[in-house]
Amino acid sequence: MAGVISIFDIPIITDLLAQYLTKQDCASCSLVSKAFYSQFQPHLWREISIRPVKAALVRQPSKEALLANKHLIRKLSIFDQPITGATQSTGTLAIPGQTTTTSALYEPHSRFAHHVTPPSFSCTKSALQMKQDDDDNVRSLLRLVEQNVRLQTLFIDLFGMLDTSNTWMRFFKVLERHPSLTSLYLHGQEFHHGVYRALFQSLPMTLEKLVIRTVIYNKVTPIHFSILPGRGFYRRLRSVHLRMCMKGSETSTLFPFLRLCPKLEELTVPLVDGSTMPRLIALVGDATLFPFLRGLYMSCQFQLQDTDLSRLVGVMKGRIKDYAMEGRCAQDSARQFCANLTTYWAGTLESLVFGADTVVSSSEIQTIATTCAGLKRLCIASRGGEYEADRMVVPEDNVSGWKAIFTVDNREQNTTLSTIAEMKAVATTRTTQWICLGLEELQLTILDDRWIAEEDDQGNDAENSNHSHSLEPSGSPHTTTSQQRRAKDGIRRVYQQLGQLTQLKTLTLSWYSSLHRREQPASVSAASTPSPSLPTRHKFDMSLESGLQYMDRLKELHELNVRGISCLNIGQKEFEWMTQNWPKLRR
Repeated sequence: MAGVISIFDIPIITDLLAQYLTKQDCASCSLVSKAFYSQFQPHLWREISIRPVKAALVRQPSKEALLANKHLIRKLSIFDQPITGATQSTGTLAIPGQTTTTSALYEPHSRFAHHVTPPSFSCTKSALQMKQDDDDNVRSLLRLVEQNVRLQTLFIDLFGMLDTSNTWMRFFKVLERHPSLTSLYLHGQEFHHGVYRALFQSLPMTLEKLVIRTVIYNKVTPIHFSILPGRGFYRRLRSVHLRMCMKGSETSTLFPFLRLCPKLEELTVPLVDGSTMPRLIALVGDATLFPFLRGLYMSCQFQLQDTDLSRLVGVMKGRIKDYAMEGRCAQDSARQFCANLTTYWAGTLESLVFGADTVVSSSEIQTIATTCAGLKRLCIASRGGEYEADRMVVPEDNVSGWKAIFTVDNREQNTTLSTIAEMKAVATTRTTQWICLGLEELQLTILDDRWIAEEDDQGNDAENSNHSHSLEPSGSPHTTTSQQRRAKDGIRRVYQQLGQLTQLKTLTLSWYSSLHRREQPASVSAASTPSPSLPTRHKFDMSLESGLQYMDRLKELHELNVRGISCLNIGQKEFEWMTQNWPKLRR
């Protein structure tokens, strides 16, 4: 309730209730509200987000209440208004050194993402509103960071703002004197060599996590190894995430810095090209430099060689527990990589994430799920897409974030919903059992491609039609009872497979169907060849008759998400069944 109704809205709510309740009822409600507020006051004030819509923040008595409870604040965020006005209206906000549960800002696949994180402050470019002749907002930012000496997490976002070098330089001078900072998130448009030099020389020795999200400056000058502090200076850094694009000699800007971080546990490497990959592999694969490295996250936006990916898997054998790859690479490279992954990492891998642009076939995902026994998290991202020849093409304007998918990327393989549900495609066996029965989180998007098989079944009749490639909607005369029966059988087998994962805590289900074709433009004639089919949202059956009861052993399930579905077949008896069989379900 506290997450939906703001504490500043309580007077408004009371006024509304007073119109419909008697004085005696209002008095009772007032007593209950006071008791609730007294009991949960520390929790209500833990996170404060200052926005223009929170106009009550700058008025009495809300301002007095905020100042009186500022010692309870654990997380402060300022968005969409100048930081000077926000701090003037609320006074100097002290953020004590106590912890609160928040999520990671940039690494949703990180195994540290859901851990308890310290008090934090967030500030975006709109809060600074940089002007050449007025830097009051910058001074307010620096003053706030200086005064909150127990602040441990800091997020500064200047992305989209040009010419911010002077701002960063002034900020780094304050940063160097900060006594307790452990996590630093920097998001900027571009960093030239002077900014990097100032940053690496100013990082506090208490820092444990560094996230840089930026674009490398085109005329970057390499930082010489001699200007960086000694090896022990970064001895506490355990998490470094470099979300940026680097080509060729530009990597000499940051690679020397990485060599000075002996306790790294997780690393996100920049976007690199094929010529840089051998150096990168040699660096991260050196167990003497990074003996504790267990999490590796890669952004590969360029075509990589099969030998590079194979070598990466080989040198990290027995070390990697968490791996994530995003970006485009050749389908053959991804296929070979998955084969090597199941050979060398099957015994240690606990978390696996593939990005939406990484082409991975359903058979490869099935192989991973039936060979990596220690997997606790499996995420194969999808953005939806179109069929083109033998792969799925992702439209740039249809981004739906990180999701997992068991999908089909090759029409010639004729891999249907039934094949996906049966979990075949194992090299030497035809087992239908998951081997990673310890999975705790699974995000699964099924592409219902039954229309491929239906086209094959119709044979010459389809070829004689001017609309031989068009798809009839479900319920049309061409939709047979046999096809509907096959659909129910496929869904039932999916539930049977999921029912084996008795340790699941979070399950996300999405369903896309190719049985419906999007409408063609009016300019396209009836005899023209239509464009490839876009998987559309389709009715998803979660009834007990469809096989939902096969998931009755998921006693640890805390969260169930159903996404990307326009129509959900579920009723009251299914909700009652969930309550009885999933006792820990919270949302």
